[in-house]
Amino acid sequence: MLSLMLGVAVAACTAVRGPLISAGDLARADTRFAVVPATAAVGYSPAPGSRRVFSETEMERLAKKFGVEGMGHELCFAFMMHKLDRATVVAAVQQVIPGSEVEVLETVNFDVPEGPLFFSRATLPKPPQSRPDEAVVWRGHIEYSESRKFTVWAKVRIAIAGQRVTAVRDLAAGQEIVAGDVEVRSGKFFPDTEHWAEKTEEVIGRRILGPLRAGAPIHASVVPVGGQTVARGDEVTVDVEAGAAHLRIASRAESSAALGGLVKLRNPKSGKVFEARVTGKGAAVVRAADGGMKEEK
Repeated sequence: MLSLMLGVAVAACTAVRGPLISAGDLARADTRFAVVPATAAVGYSPAPGSRRVFSETEMERLAKKFGVEGMGHELCFAFMMHKLDRATVVAAVQQVIPGSEVEVLETVNFDVPEGPLFFSRATLPKPPQSRPDEAVVWRGHIEYSESRKFTVWAKVRIAIAGQRVTAVRDLAAGQEIVAGDVEVRSGKFFPDTEHWAEKTEEVIGRRILGPLRAGAPIHASVVPVGGQTVARGDEVTVDVEAGAAHLRIASRAESSAALGGLVKLRNPKSGKVFEARVTGKGAAVVRAADGGMKEEK
């Protein structure tokens, strides 16, 4: 009952769309203020979902300020609100990821203010590697005025057509890839920002950084056999990946290793040693799929 009463009250208010309530907004609620320049500011607009009520006393003060005759009466203002429809979500996603197929499973169940909807590619979470078709919850925002944003979210399943080099059998970490190990598969894939190999010549003769199961796409970071990349005593930046979670820590090498190899590193906070796979000069990665971050004494 309370929510119904509030909905009726908001509906009775004059709609505003900017950060300020202007004389033009007053004029739409009370035609006597039509004589006032429409851009003249009279106060801050309310937050979405709430109201700004000018009392009779305030209205009399405003009438006197602008030279408007007549008795003052209470006026109410509120942001125009509506349900976030799925078509708007699809359009906003495709604006960021052109050519994508988008299925909206769920979105916010409360009213949102009018304004353009935006998603950032940088905040798009990745589904688990073992379930690449799983829907993800993507947070975005509505810009309902020049300086104000309203946070929203949508649970979406996104795919984009393409091709990827895929393992046809289980591959061990550090294994050299030969022609019979991989094939190119066309299909629809989650549009992450990773660089996946698209041609077999990108990977044949190279070694993978971590174990891969049959059917898994191969990352273009597979590397050729090389010399020492991390030397004992080097400072190494480690990316710790567990599903959509990502953590970056600084560490110091306790051993030496080449690209794709395992290096022992010391965690400066705990003082303990752990292993990570070398991905470049002064860089390594620990993935949950490879067993996660196991520290030694």
